[in-house]
Amino acid sequence: MAAQLQQPADPLVVVPPAPQNPPTLADIYNAHNVTVNVLISSQQHLGQASTHDDISRALMYQHTVIKGAVEANQVVAPAGLGPLQNQLDAMQQNQERMLVQLRRQMRLDHNRVVTRLDDMHQQMINTDRRIICLANGMRHDGLVIPYTIVPFTDGDDPTQPPHNLVPLVSTAVIDTLSAHRCNRYLDGYEVDRPPGVGNVALRRQLLKRAIGVPV
Repeated sequence: MAAQLQQPADPLVVVPPAPQNPPTLADIYNAHNVTVNVLISSQQHLGQASTHDDISRALMYQHTVIKGAVEANQVVAPAGLGPLQNQLDAMQQNQERMLVQLRRQMRLDHNRVVTRLDDMHQQMINTDRRIICLANGMRHDGLVIPYTIVPFTDGDDPTQPPHNLVPLVSTAVIDTLSAHRCNRYLDGYEVDRPPGVGNVALRRQLLKRAIGVPV
């Protein structure tokens, strides 16, 4: 037997009384009606509009009421209830389709939120990197005031695991880097570089630019 539906976030949505056992046609109508009202409320985009959880609960409530009525009719009086049975089956199938659509919409909403959070996180990383590069650009060769470590574009600290690269605190340090180590830094900063390990001077120059050092 279905319990009484929880009050949705929208106080204007009237919750029907708990259904009888077994549910009646009136209970089915009430369950369908409140589901429609919850769906309409969710489209209002107001502070007290019905939520996705409210929709899910309403759909499950209607599904349970219909299922209870169908099972009762099948057991108590299957003969002569063909039209009613067909109608109830159709309503139940419609509810299942609506549940599938709701779950799909909730997944889409979740993915949009995650994508937005990822974008905001990347924007914060980019802002931090720009600020550090500006500061490094005012420290000349870094021998008096060492350069601040510029994170990779994904936010990783290049001096920490799993990268474990030497800290770029001055031009003197950069000028000692091998082409291979320059490549690892340049790849982390997503800087276009020549293939292979030739022309180390160019790679060091690109690396200085990547951390904000004028060249």
